[in-house]
Amino acid sequence: MKNFMKMISRLLQLASPFKLQMIAAISLGILGYLSAISVSIIAVYSLSELLTGSMHFMLLGLMIFLGIFRGVLRYGEQYANHYIAFSILAHIRHIVFAKMRELSPAKLQDTNKGDIISTITADIETLEVFFAHTISPVAIAVIVNGILTVLMFSIKPVFGITALCFYLLVGGVLPYVYYNRVKQSGKEYRQGMSIFTVLMYDILEGMFDIVSTNRTSMIHDTVFRKSEALQAKNRNTIIKSAASKSTVDSVILIAGLCILILGFYHSTMIETMIAFVIMISSFGPVVALAQLPFNLQMTFASAERLFKILDEEKLVEEMQDASNFDFESIELNNVSFSYDGNIEVLKNVSMNIRKNEIIGIKGGSGNGKSTILKLLLRMYDAEGVSYNGKDIKDYKISSIYDNVALFSQSTYVFHKSIRDNLKIANPEANDEDLWEALRKASAYEFVSSLPNGLDTILDNENEVTSLGEKQRLGLARIFLSKAKVILLDEPTSNIDAVNEAVILKSLKQSRNDYTMIIVSHKDTTLSIADKVYTLKDGVLV
Repeated sequence: MKNFMKMISRLLQLASPFKLQMIAAISLGILGYLSAISVSIIAVYSLSELLTGSMHFMLLGLMIFLGIFRGVLRYGEQYANHYIAFSILAHIRHIVFAKMRELSPAKLQDTNKGDIISTITADIETLEVFFAHTISPVAIAVIVNGILTVLMFSIKPVFGITALCFYLLVGGVLPYVYYNRVKQSGKEYRQGMSIFTVLMYDILEGMFDIVSTNRTSMIHDTVFRKSEALQAKNRNTIIKSAASKSTVDSVILIAGLCILILGFYHSTMIETMIAFVIMISSFGPVVALAQLPFNLQMTFASAERLFKILDEEKLVEEMQDASNFDFESIELNNVSFSYDGNIEVLKNVSMNIRKNEIIGIKGGSGNGKSTILKLLLRMYDAEGVSYNGKDIKDYKISSIYDNVALFSQSTYVFHKSIRDNLKIANPEANDEDLWEALRKASAYEFVSSLPNGLDTILDNENEVTSLGEKQRLGLARIFLSKAKVILLDEPTSNIDAVNEAVILKSLKQSRNDYTMIIVSHKDTTLSIADKVYTLKDGVLV
């Protein structure tokens, strides 16, 4: 129960910016239900008046007005609830993406991308149930049925007590019982859905390999089995939902019967009929509560996954008085670092790197080469890392990215034009700037030879550009940026000798504009370096 209330509290906090709109939606809902119930009460009263020969046509007009008014109010309530829900979902996406920016890149680099996509799409979308179909119905049920309990009590106290007992049973006890019965299966279903999403993401990403190795039948069988297992989990929830609805319908009939029996012994015919109509027609709000367990079981499972991201701690924290800087030098003074707090990846590493130097770092995989680049980008914190003789923690992270750019072994291209892909590095660049960057990256010829030039649409899945050409586009991005330091992480490991020579030539020709740190295990790549450091087991040798 404690975790349940904590989850409710956190979800309500996300909705807090829209509390005025929620009050409006709840008010419309309350007036709507009271209007609908009033129509039934007036109908009974009018019937009794008709039997005595004193029927007032004003009552008929009032019934028509309340019926139309109920429709308008219902529309307004539903519109308001869904407007609020989708506004809150947009607000949550803002919060999630802001959090991911805080966590990236260190916290997200090893995270399953399909799992993240599932959380920021399907899981957030599932929360719509809570914001559109939970907050308002709960508030409406409490207020409306509280008013009706008082009304029933004013007719006869025994009616009020009976109504209160049945309202609590349908709106409180039964939802609690069924929520406990389905919460585990709901959590398992949401987790299973996430795993299935990741599976489908992987299949789509690897479709070429699946087809080329003739494994489509095997993958089809896997998807079918996973889908059947997922459906089995959901089937259990559907069965329990049907049982809940049947139980609630039975309780409502019993409630009406109890009012008739009590009225027979303790009240007049007209009072009994009015109490009976109120009793039968007043369960709308609490019936909505009775169905909440089956709506919320997946909502809370999704919320848990969402809050898991929001609760992640940042690996680096920016100081409030952090400053900007212009690059002059890099100093590593006896830097030691470990990812898990136990095994040191770097041990007492010291380097001094000056402006416009090309520095190489050599070593086999797992010796800490790439870790040095991550520390220079402040993806992680370590003592002894400085720029311009000042601790890296004293600088704004945005200023570090302004001064330092990473060129990795694989360049990602977005499904956009070459122009848009290049302008990621500098949105203010004009076409002249783009062509100049392409010249410096030795990519001018192949881009100008394309039929659409800078307007050519790129895609990681097609063959518009080769791996080497993508690498050169990545290098053009670096040249477009305002960075003074280029960190090159195995920049030529996945390309042939011809493309390697082209990229190294571009880098060497630009040496007067940048300071470069090249990480590689290849001597040919490091041949342009002024000085080469060798790392072995995290130690400079």
